[in-house]
Amino acid sequence: MPPKKRPADDDEKQGQGPKSTGPISKKGKKETVSGQVQALGEVHENENGEKYLKLGEYRRATVRRYEGQVLVDIREFYKDKTSGQIRPGAKGISLKPEQWELLKNNSSKIDDLLAEIAE
Repeated sequence: MPPKKRPADDDEKQGQGPKSTGPISKKGKKETVSGQVQALGEVHENENGEKYLKLGEYRRATVRRYEGQVLVDIREFYKDKTSGQIRPGAKGISLKPEQWELLKNNSSKIDDLLAEIAE
């Protein structure tokens, strides 16, 4: 059964739209690792000995070896609710060194495209 519709206010009936009470702000907790906020762009090492850069609170660029191949892994992470550990998420991409070089070599073109869209 579809949900019941709420009756429209008089203002909405007259074409003035819904009343706004202002923006609702949500305050979240600032995540810390070992009690300190890790700086972006600094090289860190995870529990497996892999080196990574933080790209955001829950994003990392990790250089690792997987099945004999060296990869640049750019991935989202999440905080496990039960253990509190930071774990890798499903969203991400692993680039071979050749793909990483191609991306780096075309970074100025990507910057141009970003500027074009931002206009």
